[in-house]
Amino acid sequence: MGDSPVGVFLEDSEGNVSLEYAKGVDMPISLSLPLDGKWARKAPGRFLENLLPDNPTAREAMMRASGAASTDSFDLLDGADSSGGLVFSLHDDYPAPRSQMVSFASDDDIASRISSARSAPMSWWQHDSHARFSLAGNQPKFTLARIGDRWAWPNAAIPSTHIFKPPEQGTADADIVEAASNRLVRLCGLESSKAGVMEFAGERTYVIERFDRRPLENGKVARLHTEDFLQSLGLPPERKYTVKAKDVLHMLHRADPADGLCYSWIAQLALNVSAGLQRASPRFMPHW
Repeated sequence: MGDSPVGVFLEDSEGNVSLEYAKGVDMPISLSLPLDGKWARKAPGRFLENLLPDNPTAREAMMRASGAASTDSFDLLDGADSSGGLVFSLHDDYPAPRSQMVSFASDDDIASRISSARSAPMSWWQHDSHARFSLAGNQPKFTLARIGDRWAWPNAAIPSTHIFKPPEQGTADADIVEAASNRLVRLCGLESSKAGVMEFAGERTYVIERFDRRPLENGKVARLHTEDFLQSLGLPPERKYTVKAKDVLHMLHRADPADGLCYSWIAQLALNVSAGLQRASPRFMPHW
């Protein structure tokens, strides 16, 4: 996290994942992975799984495009730009900011990705040795880093700053609806990242700034550690539509007995329900 190691994930021959925190670490990477090691046996593996796409076909496409050895979470997350503040590496060395060449994306490159995401939502990854990123969920999307006035493909050494979510086939105006929904959130007085609809070489997409990134005065970008509620609760990806509000509130109360987090979350939940987004999953409600 940052430039400091926080721990090591280990996987045995049967696929069981464990976590060993580094000495001196004073903050857990997840509420489901406390520093005292008293967590559910499957919690470490589930934490990693919730950083990856849900669909097996999408993971296979990600493996082929990134050159990963397998669809195992260890291989797919190696050197990838993922959600939150963690960087994963199968090696002991941390990827230095300038250790990898910056691969800039032209408008035509971005348009091609948008078109691919719309026409082949489960296998739209395109091979690029410099682009390694991972986003959880089931809908096609990709990330880019804004460097000056140009876009670049992200990886562990180059944090992404924006998420691109093209409208899928059959939902032609979904990007416009998402932009309007984001504006509604702001009008209701709740916090939301800057977002809007952008067009690249004739291809339109919804673009939103990442809230888990922070620009620094030196022009670099820092990763902010966050986790979604599936990770906080130690649940697998397939449980994303079965989480009960009471489970979330109990967890938030344990983290914040003053209940500030609870009231903040209830306000977000009320807005989602009033806007007809009752199926919004815990992935849409991260916290830090």
